[in-house]
Amino acid sequence: MGHTPALVPLPSVRAAPTSTRVQRWYGWQTLIGIGAADIVAFPLSTVKLALFGPVTLGLRAFVPPIVHWSHGHVGKGFGSLALNLGFPVVMAGIGAGMGLAWGHDDIPGVSAIFGGFLGVLAAPAIDIAVLSTEDVDAPAERASRLSLPRVLAVVPMTSADRVGLILIGQL
Repeated sequence: MGHTPALVPLPSVRAAPTSTRVQRWYGWQTLIGIGAADIVAFPLSTVKLALFGPVTLGLRAFVPPIVHWSHGHVGKGFGSLALNLGFPVVMAGIGAGMGLAWGHDDIPGVSAIFGGFLGVLAAPAIDIAVLSTEDVDAPAERASRLSLPRVLAVVPMTSADRVGLILIGQL
């Protein structure tokens, strides 16, 4: 019996995807990178304390720009590099100036180290809070209702002991 299935095209019930932009924060990746950099650099303080500072500063300065570059934000990456290299130096200078203003001989060096340390901590925090966002397409929301197939076919079925119809659909 040569029956051709009856194809019934149905109008699409899916809504056309809307292209809305949302702002996404990816600063958590910088936080993970800086945490990993500190974990890598910390054992160096037990080996040789002189290695701890430069390695920590280098890793902390380059992790945030690498995160920006990996997201395709070249300008933000170079801005982040300038921030993470320059801000600790500026803060060390401010600390040294404050130490000189206090008039103690040993205070400018200690104040410069303290100011630089604050800069090392503050630069990534500023980076994460200000630079670590991007505009992306919002994910399409799935319809909460049942989506009907676009094409339905009714196919006859026969066997030695049964006769019937099969309903087939394509989304």
